[in-house]
Amino acid sequence: MSDDIALLFADELARPAAAARRIVFLSAMSLPQMQQYATGNWQVSAGPGFESAAGIDLAAVPATSASEDQVHDADVVSLETPTWTKSAAALARWQPRVVKVNGAFHGDNALVGEQAARALAESGYEIIGCHWRADNSYALRSLSRIERLAAFGAPDWKHLDLIATKDADLIRTLLTVARLYVGEERRIADLRVSHAVRGDHIARLEDALMAHQRPRS
Repeated sequence: MSDDIALLFADELARPAAAARRIVFLSAMSLPQMQQYATGNWQVSAGPGFESAAGIDLAAVPATSASEDQVHDADVVSLETPTWTKSAAALARWQPRVVKVNGAFHGDNALVGEQAARALAESGYEIIGCHWRADNSYALRSLSRIERLAAFGAPDWKHLDLIATKDADLIRTLLTVARLYVGEERRIADLRVSHAVRGDHIARLEDALMAHQRPRS
């Protein structure tokens, strides 16, 4: 699951009569990250200078290529923190309805995360933080919290995505959806950890049994 799913649900609830929704990715980590919007019947585009270390095939999303003139009226513009610096000036010009900055699992990106949050706040956006956890020995990633960035105190930037918007209805709806969504995410995460622990325990028992059954010289 992802915080994008919470945003998809919240936007549909906040604007049920909206026309075709559009998202422009300036950068992305994976194909499924983009495909989930296409599955939700959004128009998906790759913005000017689109970057992805995953080598995403846009036809597989499916996504089109968008020029700079086509970006400013997008419902959401999404990017990864490593490309924030090159995109910041353009975002300030475009002023999209929602900006999603994905900082989780990009390493020590505290400086960039702080710069992005400050710049967005100065542009009049209210910022929602989406915290991911990978704090167990099995490194299973899951959402643990979605709420206003101010509530995080000292943000854990290397596990944090940002959703910035000026749409008060979307903010209220997103925070409402988040309470249910994150609760379900936590339950699923606990089940995944329990399953992993059980599998690990069974594997250890099998190894011990095999060692016991080996003929001794």
